[in-house]
Amino acid sequence: MRFLIGIVAFLSLWVFVYAVWLSLGCPVPPIFLTNLLLLLSGVLLFFIPIPKSKGLSVKNLGKNLAEGLFLAFVCLAVMAGLKAVVMTVSPNMLRDRPFFDFSVLTAWDAFYAVSVVWQEFIARCVLFEGLSRVTGKKRFLPLAISSLFFGAVHVHLGLVYMSGAVLLLSCFGLIYIKQRSIWGVCVPHYILGLALIVLF
Repeated sequence: MRFLIGIVAFLSLWVFVYAVWLSLGCPVPPIFLTNLLLLLSGVLLFFIPIPKSKGLSVKNLGKNLAEGLFLAFVCLAVMAGLKAVVMTVSPNMLRDRPFFDFSVLTAWDAFYAVSVVWQEFIARCVLFEGLSRVTGKKRFLPLAISSLFFGAVHVHLGLVYMSGAVLLLSCFGLIYIKQRSIWGVCVPHYILGLALIVLF
């Protein structure tokens, strides 16, 4: 019951903050809103006890980071290939930007690493592990809800980006289930999050 109360409290707070942001005419950059919402997600910690050994383990850290890096580079190659295809098929679509546009990175992107760790902590250690205790060995519901959390956090970027976040971070959820640590999924999350900004 505490878990459900925590989810409802977080969602209510999130909707309220988003509504205020919209009513004020979006006065701050969207990335600020995302980070504010992630900080507010800490309300879940008051309702959901976190098992000490879940998600933050550094056991097999080197192996987990290597797997995360490999996944990141495979996905990065797919994303770059997709952009190359789009630029070939529809050259006018992305013609105003170089292939890799590092000029779009801002000071907020330096904070992104901290944001990634917090997102993974809330989604995996809090939501996934909390729901796993309720559902037992069934992993689909905890994986689906924690992945939807990622989509909801990225609402300011639009439906396509939200959907991509849900799909990609569902894959990362499967890696988390295998590794039982957020560190191996933080690496591809960070690299691919920045790559999306630089490529598209």
